[in-house]
Amino acid sequence: MENYRRAYHSGSWYTNKREVLKSKIEESFKRANAQKQNVKAAICPHAGYDYALETNSHVYASIDVENVKNIFILGPNHHIYNKGFLFPRVEKYETPFGFLQINKQIILDIIKSDTHNLYSFIDPDDDEEEHSIEMQLPLIKYIIKDKDIKIVPIYVGSIGNDLKKIDLFANPLKKYFQDQHNLFLFSSDFCHYGPRFRFTNILQKYSDTFIFKQIENMDKDAVNIISHHDLTGFVDYLNETHNTICGSNPIKIMLNLLQHYSASVSTKLMHYSQSNHAKSRSDSSVSYAGVISTVN
Repeated sequence: MENYRRAYHSGSWYTNKREVLKSKIEESFKRANAQKQNVKAAICPHAGYDYALETNSHVYASIDVENVKNIFILGPNHHIYNKGFLFPRVEKYETPFGFLQINKQIILDIIKSDTHNLYSFIDPDDDEEEHSIEMQLPLIKYIIKDKDIKIVPIYVGSIGNDLKKIDLFANPLKKYFQDQHNLFLFSSDFCHYGPRFRFTNILQKYSDTFIFKQIENMDKDAVNIISHHDLTGFVDYLNETHNTICGSNPIKIMLNLLQHYSASVSTKLMHYSQSNHAKSRSDSSVSYAGVISTVN
């Protein structure tokens, strides 16, 4: 078995041509015109770069990696069902800009602390098939360049809505979240609207002239709840709206960690976009929200 995960979606979800990719990211960062901040956590979309690079750029251009030693990336699984967390078996992940080294010691320590059988390893083929973490990797490598920063990829499966159970899953991450040298990224798109996603019913309270505005109202309600670090409110929101936020489980972990964080943190929306402006129930769209949590 190879000791690395290939950049499996390069050449399709984003270009595999290094200089072309570098130029696209550079231009997108310039348009974002973001100021570097002490980012502790962020929500980043994981769609193809033709759709989500603009929103992602507002997040990544804001991140100051000067004091970062590890980047934790928590993303959902779209292709396999699992409970709890899955970790990679490989040593490093490939990007068009070079490899990202995985902090295997942290992973082994988390696995070793597992007394409830909550964590396991992902099959390498399933690891490559899943895109939620891979779509963050070129952007991570772009901002860290040759700095000695390791990554900790975590695929988050079903964790339910019980607050005590969510806390149980998040518990081994808390000491790492407290460490000022660790950055946490949570990979998620927001509303998946249309017949192909089996979601067309938006609550009346989000009513607006166009469907795409209704979707935006609903998504930004979620962002508002997230900005208050309200895990209970987020779970209630999901139960009420059934909004198809594919990374809702990683976001639950994020909110739990923020609630237990010792420092004062401000969370805000950096950018919001949609793949298409849906105007009828037969239209489809996916929403992207870039959110950062900065240490005050």
